Amino acid sequence: MLPHEFRWVSPNLSSRMDIIGFYKPAPVNQADILSVYRTTHAFYREIHYRQERDRYCAWYRTSAQAHRQELAKMRGDINLLGLFSRGRK
Repeated sequence: MLPHEFRWVSPNLSSRMDIIGFYKPAPVNQADILSVYRTTHAFYREIHYRQERDRYCAWYRTSAQAHRQELAKMRGDINLLGLFSRGRK
């Protein structure tokens, strides 16, 4: 190691000020932060929307299949109400 690199291992007080100044974050444009936030928020909102839509579609397919099965079963049953109502006409 070179002598100027030793200050990173064990810095003295004057070199600590240099380190703090070195690690000071650069100023950030607030419009850029807001733009990134809006984009991220829109992305996660879209993900949530698609997940809810997929969940609804799965429920609808399951319900429709159950209704089709019930309808097929009902069509195979005897129409008791029709037998009673035909005699009244």
